[in-house]
Amino acid sequence: MQRICHNITPNHSENSILYHSEWHNQVLGYVSIPKTASTLYRSNQFRHSTNTSLASRCEHYFAVIRNPYHRFISGLIEYHKRAKRGNIKPQALTGDALAVDIVNNMMKEFLSNPQQFDEHVETQTYFLHKTHKPIHCIRFETQRASLDKLFPEQYGVYERPDWWNKLRAQPPAWDLTQFDLVTLSQCVRTWYSTDWDLWNKIPPGNYITVQFPS
Repeated sequence: MQRICHNITPNHSENSILYHSEWHNQVLGYVSIPKTASTLYRSNQFRHSTNTSLASRCEHYFAVIRNPYHRFISGLIEYHKRAKRGNIKPQALTGDALAVDIVNNMMKEFLSNPQQFDEHVETQTYFLHKTHKPIHCIRFETQRASLDKLFPEQYGVYERPDWWNKLRAQPPAWDLTQFDLVTLSQCVRTWYSTDWDLWNKIPPGNYITVQFPS
């Protein structure tokens, strides 16, 4: 699967997508997708190490999938900051016409030239295609409840990890009505239709398992 965004930052190369750690006498595998709480998982469970030496013992992975509309907005804001265009504070968007205009203009730029953007707005399914092993997908919006179901059923682990409480009970969601909804919808339909289909298939508080052919 090809990238749609080519301006990749060094700390998220092709070698920093699949993470592994020893966990309850087995290997826990994780697909890191930007703007889905990936920093929390990488820093707490995996200590920012991919531990590729454990990959051969990893039987399956888990991944967090976020509503593509909300992730796209968050990704644009992150790109804006990292491209040194300025730092839009998320709380400043509500009622800030200038900040909203900046996001709307970036959406139009993305629609015509997505290659100039970075991994924070790359499709989520792009990252999932980095392994041919089964991937258990949970929703970003209901991570706590989903992990409470996933870990006992797929890993036989009933004890919550130390970092579980760091997950937000109610992850942030944008008021999408403040943006140019026509352009936003066009971006999602054009570039994120597979992400949208996948996210809709995941029951809130539960998970689904996907696997891509080798």
